[in-house]
Amino acid sequence: EDLRVTCERLERSCEDMRSLLNEFVEEQAMLRREQDRLHKRVEKAQKKVGRQENFIDNLISDMEQLEVSNLLSSIFRAKEERKVAKRRRWATKEAAGQVKAADTEKDLQDEGPFSDHTVKFSW
Repeated sequence: EDLRVTCERLERSCEDMRSLLNEFVEEQAMLRREQDRLHKRVEKAQKKVGRQENFIDNLISDMEQLEVSNLLSSIFRAKEERKVAKRRRWATKEAAGQVKAADTEKDLQDEGPFSDHTVKFSW
């Protein structure tokens, strides 16, 4: 009798173990499907991020080229402005040289830091 009861208990335990094993197998299959789905989503997101990174890299590259272009333009513009200013000074100096002979006495009387003579040469 005791042996029969023990065997029945063991059979119930075995049946419970089989049920648990089946549940674990089903859960493992579900987890693998979920993992596959998540891997696909990750790959899709990585592709999207890769495209966005390429877009950002291209945008940065374009901005750098634009900045270099603007820098070069400003350098050439400044160089041209200096040339124009230099020409103006030469023209002013030549005109001042002609006027200087006539205004020498007048300039000598007015020798302050804001005199006509000083202002002419500052331009």
